[in-house]
Amino acid sequence: MSRYVEIKPASNSATTYIAANLREPDVTEFRATFGQLDYSAVMLAATDRSWPFAYTAWVAEQPVFLFGVLSTPEHPHIGVAWGMGTNKAKRAIPGVTRFITQQMIPMLRDRGIRRVEVRAIKSNDFATRWIAEALGAEFEGELPEFGFQGETFLQFAWTKRKFHV
Repeated sequence: MSRYVEIKPASNSATTYIAANLREPDVTEFRATFGQLDYSAVMLAATDRSWPFAYTAWVAEQPVFLFGVLSTPEHPHIGVAWGMGTNKAKRAIPGVTRFITQQMIPMLRDRGIRRVEVRAIKSNDFATRWIAEALGAEFEGELPEFGFQGETFLQFAWTKRKFHV
């Protein structure tokens, strides 16, 4: 089995596969963020709204991690980053980190996005460490009672002056 990570534009089939096979920390965060909504429908909508900044990481010809940045017409200079994966997602994280820091952040900057925010449930230590340490996002603070059941989230951001990676 290859350990090579391939980053491809997100597709409906890869999104649906990942939604059906979400790892438990992502299920917890998803429920805290969106309640009991259908994972697949929400993930397909996020992927669609994030175009052209929605990607899938593949390991051994299998989609394992879905990630992207979306912005809105009301705030085209601000992006919101998101990501979720299967139990095999950790295998892809080094490749995803390289892609984000070497390719995606420069593309976002070139597109005029000056700020990218990302929130993660506080209980997901792996995600919060990855966002802050490997991806270099600045911790902005806790968001108490942010989740549907009162879960605390942490907010991080990259700003134009911090797009130094």
